[in-house]
Amino acid sequence: MADVDAPQQDNEILNAKMRRFQEFLDSDQAGAIHEEKLRSMMSRGDSRLLVDVGDLRAYDSKLCGQVLNSPAEYLPAFDKAVAEAVAHLNPEYGKVRIFPHAFCNAVRVRR
Repeated sequence: MADVDAPQQDNEILNAKMRRFQEFLDSDQAGAIHEEKLRSMMSRGDSRLLVDVGDLRAYDSKLCGQVLNSPAEYLPAFDKAVAEAVAHLNPEYGKVRIFPHAFCNAVRVRR
């Protein structure tokens, strides 16, 4: 018998990850920076928020490592957090624009 709770569990996991990204976007360290970037993104009519990996690492190095090691597992939650932040700043923006999403900048890892 298939686990009927699996979709609910997946949704709970996604929402937990999303909350971590919302906390990052709202954090004292980077909140004002990201709000300005979101407002700039919307004024350009864009749908991409470029996030500095260094900012994410400074906020939560474990979360940053998870994003870098398993982007397919974490970026959908980040996208959802960005969409929620956009909806908070401008509820009409997401209705007329492409769904907002996050991009992490590329970094070169020193070995």
